[in-house]
Amino acid sequence: MTRVSPLKGGSTQSTKMREKTLVALAALCSVVGVIVLCLSSAAVKPRQVELSTVSQEAGRVVEVYGTVGELRFSGGHAFVKLVGESGDWVEVPLFSRVRSGVGELEVGDRMRVRGKAGTYKDKPQVVPSSASDVKIYRTHPVRFDQLGACLNQYVKIEGTVKRVYQTASQKCLILTLENSGTAKVFLPFVPRVELQGLRVRACGQVQEYKGELEVAVACEAGLRIMDA
Repeated sequence: MTRVSPLKGGSTQSTKMREKTLVALAALCSVVGVIVLCLSSAAVKPRQVELSTVSQEAGRVVEVYGTVGELRFSGGHAFVKLVGESGDWVEVPLFSRVRSGVGELEVGDRMRVRGKAGTYKDKPQVVPSSASDVKIYRTHPVRFDQLGACLNQYVKIEGTVKRVYQTASQKCLILTLENSGTAKVFLPFVPRVELQGLRVRACGQVQEYKGELEVAVACEAGLRIMDA
């Protein structure tokens, strides 16, 4: 009986075809993987919303933008009142693990926040989970002669305290600052230090009171002594 030897050339050709098929499948899997990643990224990308609609997005991850109107500190935490151009606002709690990576905070700065929307004690909130969810945009003090164009906006001004007037309730102060002109600053608190003659930075909302413009500081963090 005559034995027939296997065809070596055919076996080699079959092996090469299998290798090509595997390479093609690997390439296809890579392409599909990239597409899936892109779709997943798009799916989890936070939705940009207005501050007025945050309470309607409860439980969702959103992105908001506004101005730091008020700032409170408690232990290692910071609580920001983020205000929009129309006056709407949300609270942004920066817990210690987030606060430590955000850097310096100042009333009047702009802030972009990505976080989970919700409410706390009937107040709208956006809660970031890491420092990378918070972006601060520094703003510079404005000149006193620019305040008229900034009515109802949050600004920073700097000057030397030339006059300190305590209101009848003795719980508030009105400062007159001088810096190539004069400007009034309203404080709803009495600082522990004597301000007369000191250079300060006041951060607050420009408002009109009895026909005069003033910068209304809402919290102690809105007044910074520059001489210290």
